Amino acid sequence: MAIVAYAGWELGSGESVGVVVCVGFAVDYVVHLAAHYIHSGDSDRNSRIKGSLRELGVSILGGSSTTVAAALVLFLCVLSIFTKFAILVIATVLFSVVYSLGFFASLCHVMGPVGPFGDVAHMFKTVKGWLKRKQN
Repeated sequence: MAIVAYAGWELGSGESVGVVVCVGFAVDYVVHLAAHYIHSGDSDRNSRIKGSLRELGVSILGGSSTTVAAALVLFLCVLSIFTKFAILVIATVLFSVVYSLGFFASLCHVMGPVGPFGDVAHMFKTVKGWLKRKQN
């Protein structure tokens, strides 16, 4: 949305469709890294994120480069809606790669969930036990 505002585009139907499609691109890489991190058999954060980056990093970079390459073809179109869509897709994919492989991976390395940390079921059990002790 910031790109739409920065470029001075009016939010028409084409831009709206582009923004909606780009939502999937924006979260895709982070979701894959998060799922691999959570389902990792390793016990410490460092091993978990290293394994996630080792196994998915190349796929994320490959997928993002092919998506950018496919969107670059849209710049050959005459209709401005396609060039705007190409700009939205390329920017979203590039931001997503930077945030997933840079920011999110660093965040998982520093304070990613380990053991029951972040497990909602465990949290509810803990709160339920705490409330029972509080009532007695």
